[in-house]
Amino acid sequence: MSSYHDTRKLSLFSLLMVGFIDHMGVGLVYPIFAVLLFDTEAKILPADTSAATRGLLLGLLIALTPLIQFFSSPILGALSDVKGRKKILQFGLVMAISGYMLACVGILADSLVLLLLYRVLVGFSDGTVAVAQAALADLSTEENKARNFSLFSMALGTGFTLGPFFGGKLCDPHVSVWCGYLTPFAFAGVLSLLNLSLVWSKFPETRVIIKEVQFKMLEAFHNLAKAFRWPQMRILFMSTFFYLFGWAFYCEFAPLYLIDRFHFSSSQVGDYYAYTGFWYAISSGVLTAPIIKRFTPEQIFSVSLVGVGAYLYLLLLVDNPMYIWVHIPVLMYFAALIYPVATTLVSNMADQDSQGEVLGVFTSVVAFAVGISPLLAGSYVAGDSTRAVSGGAIAMLLGGAVYVIGRRLARPVRVEG
Repeated sequence: MSSYHDTRKLSLFSLLMVGFIDHMGVGLVYPIFAVLLFDTEAKILPADTSAATRGLLLGLLIALTPLIQFFSSPILGALSDVKGRKKILQFGLVMAISGYMLACVGILADSLVLLLLYRVLVGFSDGTVAVAQAALADLSTEENKARNFSLFSMALGTGFTLGPFFGGKLCDPHVSVWCGYLTPFAFAGVLSLLNLSLVWSKFPETRVIIKEVQFKMLEAFHNLAKAFRWPQMRILFMSTFFYLFGWAFYCEFAPLYLIDRFHFSSSQVGDYYAYTGFWYAISSGVLTAPIIKRFTPEQIFSVSLVGVGAYLYLLLLVDNPMYIWVHIPVLMYFAALIYPVATTLVSNMADQDSQGEVLGVFTSVVAFAVGISPLLAGSYVAGDSTRAVSGGAIAMLLGGAVYVIGRRLARPVRVEG
């Protein structure tokens, strides 16, 4: 019995480290894109490129990864039900390493095309988020599942805290002669290599019962359509979609808002993301625990959706950059409750043999929301960066309204493979 519990603890620790290192690698390059594409001295775009075009290309560059994740998540999630979690995690990390190597070449060659291809590879790799969540569900009971998903969110938030901070510093030539646009991509590749080594050597397989499934070329669209035919999940997916659409609307273009209104440098943008990541992590791992224990996931989800949208809108009233640091902790507290609780609700609706597939569908919905938002909003936000705040808040509030109203109409359902 002791050996069994030790194995479960090692598996949980390995998953937390996978999430931490993965999001640290993702966060490293997060502050770079807005600065790179709007830097008229950079050769990645002609100097006379308009702000609207730069905004459109920024949206495309940001959107590619989650849109590719939209396709890869349900496929990789279902594959992990068949082949096991470990093999699929390893495959995704190899794709990530290849993507970061391609990004380094793209920076050296001043090639936007290669950077777009890098985003495609990393997007495919990010489909393994569903696999990690399925492995976490394998290790969890009904009683501790929400807590474990919160710990996983804490690991992601901690990685994202350190990632943008170091990314902002590593791309700033004023910090060191070794720093520049290339440095964060190279460092992210090294982190992904370390992540692969960790999974290879320390992560025990959590998927024991293997079942047979058939795959289709358009599995992502097929599963997305299937998801919206599941009565209760339809409401959960739709509300989560609107929330994440709004979050991406704001978060992906926050650098433009901070640069336009408060004249932030790339290093300060990195500090901002590090600060938000810190409060997200500490909220997920510590501060939200009493709420998760006391209230049901359904209650937490509805209140948090409305709270995060309303509180984000208040950011428009901030006219002193010092007050941003006061505003962020409460915003991150609401945000830290939403994703792990939503993931718990989805997992609870699926049987044990369908965790990978159903969580893959959920991740596909998440990726579509995160991907389509910046793709549609690039030129719109570039014209007035305050739209990143107002548009994001409205979408989040819409998500809350969909869930509160729809929950009263939907009937419980349990999804079986």
